[in-house]
Amino acid sequence: MTTTAPPPPPYAETASPAPAPVPADAPAPVHEPALAPASIAKEPTSIEEQMSQIKEIRSQRDQKKLQLDRERLQLNEECLEIDEKNSLLEELYLWLEELHLEGSDQYPQLQRHYFKLQYIGWKREYRYDQRMLQYARNKLQLAQLDCQHTKLELQLSLQLLQDWQ
Repeated sequence: MTTTAPPPPPYAETASPAPAPVPADAPAPVHEPALAPASIAKEPTSIEEQMSQIKEIRSQRDQKKLQLDRERLQLNEECLEIDEKNSLLEELYLWLEELHLEGSDQYPQLQRHYFKLQYIGWKREYRYDQRMLQYARNKLQLAQLDCQHTKLELQLSLQLLQDWQ
């Protein structure tokens, strides 16, 4: 009977070599915490700055939203007033037409007052249109703040995701 040596274990070829002996006077290795992402350990202010920017923009956005909500309520009230005055002006015009058809002496004088009221109404509508234009500009600024806020949040999320991988 012949005896043979047992076969080597299958992992023997891939086993790493033994580590080199560490001299006694060598400094102890410094290890960073295992859970700290690389960029947080290196630059904590970068993420903190981004977070403070996000908070600042969020605050600006919220203030702008409140301002625009108040402004929109005022504009709605003003629009209702303008509509009411325009309907009264239309009634006045119809009444003036009746006076004219009847041949009233007061028609020319009342017509002048009507035109003055109509002019005042046009000026009011012009101011309203200007306010609506400014409101639209403010809405655009709010949309830009929203975009900037979302962009910063996405950048921060992406950076944190990359750091944790």
